Amino acid sequence: MKSKGINGTSRPSATRDRRRTEEELQRLNAELSRQAAHLREVNQTLLDSERRLRLAIEIGRIGLWVWNSTDLKNVGDWSTQLKEIFGLPLDAEVTHDMFLKCVHPEDRERVDQLVRQALAGANGGEYRAEYRTIHPRDGSEHWVTARGQAFFDSAGEAIRFIGTVMDITERKRAEESSIRLNLELERRIAERTEGPANFGRSRPRPTGGPDNYPGRAFPRIGAGEVSCERLAVG
Repeated sequence: MKSKGINGTSRPSATRDRRRTEEELQRLNAELSRQAAHLREVNQTLLDSERRLRLAIEIGRIGLWVWNSTDLKNVGDWSTQLKEIFGLPLDAEVTHDMFLKCVHPEDRERVDQLVRQALAGANGGEYRAEYRTIHPRDGSEHWVTARGQAFFDSAGEAIRFIGTVMDITERKRAEESSIRLNLELERRIAERTEGPANFGRSRPRPTGGPDNYPGRAFPRIGAGEVSCERLAVG
């Protein structure tokens, strides 16, 4: 007859249950350890990505903006780098109107329309623009390229607008310099190729026989003159 414990269960059964419980706890501990290790790897990856992003922002002169309220009268959250790109004081509270004042007058209307179209849901709320800016401090002209994305609620109303701006002034200046050099090279090549052709066309062709060629070096042998053949025979 099998012995039973106080609660009426047999001792071998209780031992098996305890062993299964211990095995389950060990399995859970091992799983938790794996998950903890995975979380540490994910966190390290995120930290590395954040460092790379910050480095890219600093080196590439990239600024970030966030408009948590898409009312264009409200102040947006601009990064320090973005304010520097636009030549604004670091303590400036940037509104949409202030932003537009920094845009070159010839590009202002186009940029404003692109922003409003994105907030209205055009192209899925995507915003892309390349335009010139004027620094308020010294009036200097610069070039930027911007990309953004508007986010919408269930009713289709824009609730957030985020994006980046990159300073591309040096690239634009290099492109303009390259265009000027190419135009100058083409002009010089055209001058050199047209020169010989024009030279040949500009000289009038003599008419009326060899006597009419300018600069004729040898006189015509007449009846009273001695030819080279006669001198050789004589």
